[in-house]
Amino acid sequence: MTPDLWIEVSNSALRQNFHTLQSAVGVPVIAVVKARGYGHDLVAAGKIFAEAGAAILAVTRLDEAIALQEAGITARILILTPTLPENRALAAESGFIQTLDSVSAVKSLPTGEYHIKIDSGMGRLGVLPSEISALATALKARPEVRITGTFTHFAQASNRSVTLAALARFEA
Repeated sequence: MTPDLWIEVSNSALRQNFHTLQSAVGVPVIAVVKARGYGHDLVAAGKIFAEAGAAILAVTRLDEAIALQEAGITARILILTPTLPENRALAAESGFIQTLDSVSAVKSLPTGEYHIKIDSGMGRLGVLPSEISALATALKARPEVRITGTFTHFAQASNRSVTLAALARFEA
């Protein structure tokens, strides 16, 4: 049977769109290629964005990060969801940037690079703004846990007032 749906991806359009965005924002860009590159093929999209100059490639899970690395992609890779405790050492040894989403996780993290996920209102994952002080205290005791970024996930990007309130919480 022939599939009813298909997608055609223009590699040059992806490259051009990335360069346009990079020029517009004027800061390093993390290219999110999770979910099989949003249906565009994880490795193909990862290679295009890495070659175009993405500062980091972001994926959802450890297996996606491994697939990019095994494909020869040398860009830095951020795993957006917290890595399972039993996989944290492998992720750290592989050089992946992991997500820190709770104060309680700090004590069990292996040496490595982490980005802090801030819960700015989605209520799904992340350190609450009220927990930042406790997180800072926990991290002072673990200098081998290197924090190199923070991020959030806006719950309603199409709702300007909700998004601006979440942005204010994140910036605070």
